[in-house]
Amino acid sequence: WPDVKDFLVKYIAGPTPIPYEEYFALAGFRFTPRTERKAFSLGGFTPGVSEKGVFFIQPGSSLNEFGKALGYREGDEIYAFNGARITPQNFGHIVDSLRRNMKEGDLVQVLAGRMNATGGRDTITLSAKAFPVTTVDLNRIEPMPFPTRRQEAVRTAWLTTRRIDPVEHRVDSADVRSIESIIPALYDVISGPAGSRDWERFHALFLPGATMGASTTLPGNVPGFRSMTTMEYQQANTPHFNSSGFFEEEIGRRVSRYGNIAMVESAYQFRMTPGGPVQQRGVNYITLAFARNRWWIVNISWQPESTQFRIPEALLDKK
Repeated sequence: WPDVKDFLVKYIAGPTPIPYEEYFALAGFRFTPRTERKAFSLGGFTPGVSEKGVFFIQPGSSLNEFGKALGYREGDEIYAFNGARITPQNFGHIVDSLRRNMKEGDLVQVLAGRMNATGGRDTITLSAKAFPVTTVDLNRIEPMPFPTRRQEAVRTAWLTTRRIDPVEHRVDSADVRSIESIIPALYDVISGPAGSRDWERFHALFLPGATMGASTTLPGNVPGFRSMTTMEYQQANTPHFNSSGFFEEEIGRRVSRYGNIAMVESAYQFRMTPGGPVQQRGVNYITLAFARNRWWIVNISWQPESTQFRIPEALLDKK
């Protein structure tokens, strides 16, 4: 493969920068190293979540100009945006909805809690009129609107996932020997006080190539669905797990099995501390397969409970 050798010699071993624009264009993608755009924001702070499920502004947050105009301070607890109470479950939806519908000059109000001299917290309202701030996107990649057939062929070859045989992870055989063991192991591995999780054990429960997904609500109360890989789940949740406790438990189960395939309806609830208030309930739909003398999780999709979708009473405590 002389082309590969030439690439390594020129761009990896040598001083020549890789021409990313050229190589992404081969697959019909436009690469832009730096893009500046104007967008509305709620301050640009880095959110943390306490064990009680309360958002706060983490130390070292790089506030943008609008965050400075609102008057945020490190350690402020954030309770509501424009009267909408925020929780770990609805934070992303509320923030996205506000930014989509915000217009320049709109009054933005933030209900916050600020530490006072006695160690308590005063409830305050921060406010400012909305204005767009400069947002910098680095290494932006977007598909070209009209790729050639050759570009489409390269893109398909690059992005098409080949079949992956099960990979041997470090696995506790007790976790995967039965349906009755793999479901509790799933809840146990992601639960615990603030700190790292045993991601090796987590991935060992899943068939390579397994998927996860959650039913969501888009702006305008439109139903949506977010799909992810197990690695994307790890990447998305690690910051939260590192900074906050998370304790999820099963509160009901119903199993339908035919041969080596099973579907498990598993009702759940989670708290930020053991015995603390329940933050959310819902139902996990877990597809399992028995192969190579063990059970594997093939897919998990979950629906959070809402006023519209209540957990069926027949499912609760049925384990």
